[in-house]
Amino acid sequence: MKNFALCLLVAALMSCCQSAPQKAEEPIAIISQESNIEPDGSYNYAYETANGIKAEETGTLKKATSPDSSDVIIARGSVSYTSPEGNLITLNYSADDENGFQPQGDHLPTPPPIPPAIQKALDYLLSLPPAKRLLIEMKFLLLIALFVVAASATDSNDPISQESNVEYNGKYHYHYELKDGSKATQDGVLKSVNADHNGESVHGKYSFVGDDGQTYVVSYVADENGFQPVGEHLPTPPPTPESVLKALEYIRLHPYQTPEKKH
Repeated sequence: MKNFALCLLVAALMSCCQSAPQKAEEPIAIISQESNIEPDGSYNYAYETANGIKAEETGTLKKATSPDSSDVIIARGSVSYTSPEGNLITLNYSADDENGFQPQGDHLPTPPPIPPAIQKALDYLLSLPPAKRLLIEMKFLLLIALFVVAASATDSNDPISQESNVEYNGKYHYHYELKDGSKATQDGVLKSVNADHNGESVHGKYSFVGDDGQTYVVSYVADENGFQPVGEHLPTPPPTPESVLKALEYIRLHPYQTPEKKH
């Protein structure tokens, strides 16, 4: 009974502490503030607070240029504040229907320059007709993905050497060698398969050291005939029976012909 009464007393004290009024942070004063909205949708606003935050934005109406488009608001503005380190951070921006949101500021990270080979490839794609451009763009993105996979494969195993190159006409080459003895080389060229289609013809080689200490090497070609690997460790198919060879030869010499329709 004594322990039960003690528990009730502790619970009551905790309840009183939680229900006691907490000291709220003093709100930041607004030094200046203005806003305006025009009947056509254009607007502007600006404000400044006592802790050094400033913001302003202006929006203007852009009329539709065709029946398929609609009116849009083009916005421009800026925001500035003092960081916890005491630095003044300023962000200028614009936002429209053509280029999206475009921020600018000395504190923002900047992307690395586009490699010349990639820029040539992009310029080449822009010069192509839309239908052909889409096909090559898909292949170009596939090549970039392959390079990313090859590069990520080296993250856990420091490379001894690594190189890659992509030409604007679809030709490319990459090679890497890792400390564990793994090596890979691949070259590709864009070739015309027929009058309507282009395709990438690829040949390469990779090697690695197996768990048994043996070095395994695979050479391969990939083109309109599919993926064709060659390696001493790869299983080989049994010889084609003579009867099947004769049947294939007969089919080759006597291709199927569509019967003529009788009127």
